[in-house]
Amino acid sequence: SGALRYLGVDPDAAALAAVAARLPPVELHPGTLASIDPLRTFDHVLVLRSWNHLPDPQGFADRVATLLRPGGSLVVVDNVAFALLRTPRQTRAAQESTARWEHCRNDDDQQAHRILAGSGLTLQRRLPIRPEGSNQWMLLYTRPA
Repeated sequence: SGALRYLGVDPDAAALAAVAARLPPVELHPGTLASIDPLRTFDHVLVLRSWNHLPDPQGFADRVATLLRPGGSLVVVDNVAFALLRTPRQTRAAQESTARWEHCRNDDDQQAHRILAGSGLTLQRRLPIRPEGSNQWMLLYTRPA
């Protein structure tokens, strides 16, 4: 049809309601990637400042690789929260927390790439954090055609 179609996925229904009130009609899905119909496929997936909130990043990487069409792309953008310093004990407590939206990790682009590299996707571009620039990083992958 040539028209762009968007699917927004977020486990926070209130956040989705706020998006729905501000944007033109888009499909919004309350849940996580795991709750997306496995028969759906996507040309592009954007993970914007959510990577470090994923409780199972390897499971996410494997799942998104199956949902991308051949030639499709995955862009992951997150940041390193320099002020977020946790001891191993604090990290375990966060991972075991019952909080709904926990900051699980503080991965940089290299740590995220080590996880994503095993998913069968091909790294196309990497923008690391830079002392003279930003604490945000970006990884772009494609699924082989």
